[in-house]
Amino acid sequence: MKTELTEKTLSKKEVCEIYNKYTRYDFPKDELKTLEHIIFLLEKNYYMCKGFFEKNKLKSYMFFAYSKNNSDCSLLDFFAVNKNFRNSGIGSKTINLIKSLQPFKNGIIGEIEDPFYSDTEEEQIIRKRRADFYKKNGFIKTKITSVCFGVHFIIIYLPFKKENTLSEEEIKNVLSDIYKTLFSKYDFENKISIYLSENQ
Repeated sequence: MKTELTEKTLSKKEVCEIYNKYTRYDFPKDELKTLEHIIFLLEKNYYMCKGFFEKNKLKSYMFFAYSKNNSDCSLLDFFAVNKNFRNSGIGSKTINLIKSLQPFKNGIIGEIEDPFYSDTEEEQIIRKRRADFYKKNGFIKTKITSVCFGVHFIIIYLPFKKENTLSEEEIKNVLSDIYKTLFSKYDFENKISIYLSENQ
């Protein structure tokens, strides 16, 4: 019998368990926030963590960050499929479930590492595959790019309803507010840049 993917907002304890068991292995160190930082953001209500389960088994998880000034649009800060269930369609099922739940009125912003800045051909292929995955699942590539702590990102966007879709300038402003919420004033001014190009 086919089981459905179910969603759950994770408690602080569950976030700690998932971080220690999965997250710190699923992401490169230069992209990963500390657990202490994530818990701090959760306690400030600037962060939401969701787990996706089938038969009580964790299949995937999403960590969302949003601005202290606006919770209608979120940054998909971390998204990973449990390594034991990859290449089985769980990633697409997770995004489809989020689309149906529509937890943020103005949709979701995403960051994908720019393939152009890959160190190896293998890394470039992985990044292009990741970009294709998000495109296939409804994310739109914007003309916005960001550089965070030396990592170059292409900014993508998933609107939920046409009437609530943000313009590129609005996406850039929301992303800027989220970065200001997530990081210190010094880090935002010295280690983060956001660009909106008309030529991309």
